[in-house]
Amino acid sequence: MVGQVIDVSGVAAFSTLQIPFDPLSEQIYVNELRVMDRAGKTLAAGKPSDYYVLDDHLRRMATQKKILNIPVPGLEPGCQIALMITSRELGRQDEFPFLEHCFSRHLPVRESILFLSGDTAGLKHRCSESLEPEASKITAM
Repeated sequence: MVGQVIDVSGVAAFSTLQIPFDPLSEQIYVNELRVMDRAGKTLAAGKPSDYYVLDDHLRRMATQKKILNIPVPGLEPGCQIALMITSRELGRQDEFPFLEHCFSRHLPVRESILFLSGDTAGLKHRCSESLEPEASKITAM
């Protein structure tokens, strides 16, 4: 995720990022969190020791679902936020699990991407008529 905070309402909305996950079936990693000025110079970086996990109280029933709470340091109007997260499904799976991803957001978004890595042969998908999946030019390291 890369975003630009325009005013104080953006600071309020993005001073803490929350990512839902299921600890019984997935692992989640914050690879990088940076706050940058308009020129792209890093002003602050997130520290894993500041991140913590909360119970997901937004659900109407008790579940094991959790929320990774990520405070964003040094955020102010005009800054950019860059957040990179990796999620890993646990266990052995004979089939790719159902995954629902909504590309729409409650705030203006320039681009929304879902990236899948691995053998995608036989992967079934459904999307709006105007959208088509696109193969990435990224190669494995």
